[in-house]
Formats: sequence, structure tokens, C-alpha cells
Amino acid sequence: MRKNKLEDIIVNKVYRMETKRTTWYVVSRLLLFLLGTLTIFILVSVAYDIFIEQRSFDLIDFKGDDFEVINRYFTDNLSVFIEEAPKELLLILILTITGFVYLIHKVRGSYRKMKNKLISIYKFYKKRT
Repeated sequence: MRKNKLEDIIVNKVYRMETKRTTWYVVSRLLLFLLGTLTIFILVSVAYDIFIEQRSFDLIDFKGDDFEVINRYFTDNLSVFIEEAPKELLLILILTITGFVYLIHKVRGSYRKMKNKLISIYKFYKKRT
């Protein structure tokens, strides 16, 4: 009887520790995902506002032009568009999106493991009550 009670105490402590670890992992990844999404949204909106303010999108507007006119001026307009672009902001945006994709890749890789941990923690606590 004494041994069984000691085992229960040890198992409860291990599950409590594992629950804290898993909860911290899930919450931290969720916060990183939300922070990354918000950061990307802010950077895209700032870059878009800069392009609108500089009227950069007018260079790419070829609605009523012939195909020959588009071919003739496309490379010139594209080079002017690239020169006017805020390069530092776009570099930060590209690095943020790359980091965000990497985070999603890492979370997807450990999804099954986390799902199994959460299910086993749920079953353990459900069995106790």
C-alpha cells in the first residue's frame, strides 16, 4: 500500500511537470504565431502605404495599352519601380516572412507529438476525476 501511494505521488508530479512544459510550448508557439502575423501585416501595410504615397503602382498600370507598348516600356517601368521601393523595409519583410514560414514548418513537424501529449494529459486528468 505504501509503495502504491509513493508511485501515485511521483506519477502526479511527473504529469504536472509535463503539463506545464506542454502548456508553455503551446502558448509560446501560439503567441509567436500571432506576433509574426501581426508583424507581417504591419510591415505589408507600411510598404503598401509607401508605394501608394510614391504613386509607384502607376508605373505598372497597363490597362489600356497595346501589347507592343507594354513590351517596350515594361523593363523600364519595372526598373524604376524597383529603384523607388523601400529596400530596407522589404528586406525586413522578407526576413520576417522567412522566419514565419520556418516557425510554421517546425510547429507542423512536432504537431503529432504535441497532439499525443495533450491527449494523454487529458486522459490522465479525466481518469483522476
